[in-house]
Amino acid sequence: MKTILAAALALAIPSSASAATAQLDGAWNIQLATPQGNLPVTCTLTQAAAAVSGTCGGGMMAPAQATGTVTDDAFTLAYDVTFGGTPLHVVYTGHQQTDGTIAGAFAAGPYNGTFTGAKAAVAAPAPAAP
Repeated sequence: MKTILAAALALAIPSSASAATAQLDGAWNIQLATPQGNLPVTCTLTQAAAAVSGTCGGGMMAPAQATGTVTDDAFTLAYDVTFGGTPLHVVYTGHQQTDGTIAGAFAAGPYNGTFTGAKAAVAAPAPAAP
């Protein structure tokens, strides 16, 4: 009887809360914090299970093909760009926050910093013509 009660209690009490899986589908407005100031980047991503792909670019960077992975609330995303004539491999390592935003660190060749991001606002559809 004690064994049955112990087993029932073990099933009823979760051992730990699992982290939510990051949801990166859609367009993101990202701000890279650099010593020269914030650099805006827009990424448009598609997520299929743990795989992420899409494009990232903005400012002095042409859109580049990005790929990455998601594990729980953590993600990595990488792409290659030419910035100011210099080729750079950019890697984001971050987490999706409880409010849906993203934050973390980035490395781009010799440059490192932090980033934050929020989903781009979706424009409301135009009203139908009468």
